[in-house]
Amino acid sequence: MDVSELERLIALVQNSKISELTLREGDKRVTIRRTPIVSTGALTLYQAPDGEFISEFEPLEEAAPATPPDITVIAPLVGVFRHIKPMVGLGAKVTEGQKIGTIQAVKLLTDLTSPTDGIVVDVFIEDGHPVEYGHTLFTIRPDA
Repeated sequence: MDVSELERLIALVQNSKISELTLREGDKRVTIRRTPIVSTGALTLYQAPDGEFISEFEPLEEAAPATPPDITVIAPLVGVFRHIKPMVGLGAKVTEGQKIGTIQAVKLLTDLTSPTDGIVVDVFIEDGHPVEYGHTLFTIRPDA
């Protein structure tokens, strides 16, 4: 994606009633969010470029049951990330304690394990790429 394409997408979000747009192209991902003026659990208020206020209202009576938030797996140390075989990718079902990757640092391998049972909803790292402490590697949606 080039700069002109990103500018066009930002204008699209600003001039519409959508509050968030996420695009994926290969291994790249871009998310554009409109910042709310006011946001509570049930009401979000945005201001459109023409000055009109746009609100999103979610009735409290029809609120969906609370689902556990997605869990991120972060790098516990600096090193080189390695996928395991078979590779844990998007949509993979994982169990708590399952090995999902390794980080090699100073010729030592550190196993990364899944913190919960669930499904991998995002992979932020490729095999052989360097990682830093705190780098987000995976996002896992826990089983309900």
